[in-house]
Amino acid sequence: SLMFHHWEYVGSDFDGDMKAISDDEVVRKWWSFCEPCQEPFKWEGPPPSKGGDGGPDGSWWAPMEEVNHCGAWPVAYSSEFPDPDFVPKNPEGKTSS
Repeated sequence: SLMFHHWEYVGSDFDGDMKAISDDEVVRKWWSFCEPCQEPFKWEGPPPSKGGDGGPDGSWWAPMEEVNHCGAWPVAYSSEFPDPDFVPKNPEGKTSS
């Protein structure tokens, strides 16, 4: 089975926010339930729920390249719809809007 996930960060202190999330006791407990259902991409040592960072090149998730996008944003990044700065990543350059 393959699971994929997409999320977009909205904030100004990514490292600080990610640390706050990983330090949260409830989040770590949730991770301990989820981790057995996942196979890390590249990981050494204890899982994130136990404070592990995966080692120097550790990555729990494999990167994915976006191949299609509807031209809109899940949050208000742009005052216009569709976003005038959006550049489609498909051969015909079309969007669904």
